[in-house]
Amino acid sequence: MTQKSTAIRSVIVRSGQDLLLLPGSLVAEVVSYMAPAAPPVNAPPWLVGVVVWREQQVPLISMEAFFSKQAVQREVGNDRIAVLKVLSESSPLLYYGIVTQHIPRLATVRRDALTAAAEGINRTGVAMQVALDGEPMIIPDVDALEAELFRVWQAA
Repeated sequence: MTQKSTAIRSVIVRSGQDLLLLPGSLVAEVVSYMAPAAPPVNAPPWLVGVVVWREQQVPLISMEAFFSKQAVQREVGNDRIAVLKVLSESSPLLYYGIVTQHIPRLATVRRDALTAAAEGINRTGVAMQVALDGEPMIIPDVDALEAELFRVWQAA
């Protein structure tokens, strides 16, 4: 009996020097970058601010800053915002955005094309570091990201 290869529709997003691998079902939409309103007072450096998307206030996150826990200065060039659906059912938010560089690309990820990498596993906010067809990528720890975002959002 042959085993079926399971493929997952995914989105590859550039964040600084890193490529993030996200399940396609998590991404609601990718929009042009828009300047955010200021973040809440005492917000961590990874909370860039708030944008309005489809008449909703959406917190905007720099994954690059979330991983490093330091502010990251970037020039807006080909930046976009990937609007992500919140996974937690108890969240006060429905969506949040992450800053991306360039247009994210779609990928169909097969198990046999993905290999785990040993380095980077203890990095803040990283669930797993992998290689997709030899290209290094990060699978973010979405649960940890959302938990931290909700804590900051509710304190604001």
